[in-house]
Amino acid sequence: MAIRKITCFEAVCDLCGTTETTADYTPHAPTAQAVIDCAMTVTYG
Repeated sequence: MAIRKITCFEAVCDLCGTTETTADYTPHAPTAQAVIDCAMTVTYG
């Protein structure tokens, strides 16, 4: 089984300190697990 290293980032707004989606910006994930799930989906389908 091949293993590939991926790096995940959870974006936190500098102004409000949350990870909520804001219009005109890249959507933030609501939780750390959501970031991991998104990264896995994008990386591995």
